[in-house]
Amino acid sequence: MTKKSSARLARDAQAKETQQATKKVKDHLQNNTAWDDLKKTSTSIYELLNYDSQILGLFFSQEPLMAMVPANQRERVINSLTTLRNDVVTLLDIHQSIAAKHQAFSGRAATEEEGLKTHECYMAYLDVAARFEQLDKPIIDYLNGVRIDVIARVTELEHELAEKAKAKEAAEAAEQTAPTTGE
Repeated sequence: MTKKSSARLARDAQAKETQQATKKVKDHLQNNTAWDDLKKTSTSIYELLNYDSQILGLFFSQEPLMAMVPANQRERVINSLTTLRNDVVTLLDIHQSIAAKHQAFSGRAATEEEGLKTHECYMAYLDVAARFEQLDKPIIDYLNGVRIDVIARVTELEHELAEKAKAKEAAEAAEQTAPTTGE
């Protein structure tokens, strides 16, 4: 038996690695759900962009609740809501342009080109999410803090009103049960 040269062993090892890599790519192309996974990512990003901004917009659009915001914070709240709304609209436009690139596909990425396209779209979605987290998450945190303060104040007022109502009922009940004089 002849001994293989180190160059020959290196070439054989490289050929084996290439063969294994090619097999992995082929297996991945046969057994992936790249387009479906991308649609799930798209839905998640869409929900990320919409959820908090819609809740906050609805909350602060209620005049009685907005009136509970301290006067020195109202302008900042309004500006924050406007900024958030504008940012979300811009990011939703970007989201829509990304979604349009893969809307017609489902199931597996059948070719390397399709695999690259799914990766490109996925990275674009990650960029949208990162921009949202960096630019808008601090605004959402601020507005949620104000919202929590307003809810706490409303709860406080409800308790005060309930106590006043109980006191009034007790006074009326005492008045009715008190003996009447004058007969």
